[in-house]
Amino acid sequence: MQNVQYIINETGEKINVIIPFDEYIELLEEIEDLKIIAERKNEDLIDHTKVKSLINTNE
Repeated sequence: MQNVQYIINETGEKINVIIPFDEYIELLEEIEDLKIIAERKNEDLIDHTKVKSLINTNE
């Protein structure tokens, strides 16, 4: 992350962060991706060859 700015209080403690809007959007997208991964972590996995055969039968 570039162009990060910090807002500090009177004692010098960082209390807020300012980041460019596009970086904020990227962070939100990454958080959403991680949320989806966490929700699906207990799902059964399908073998790659099975997925390929399922795709081929649907064509």
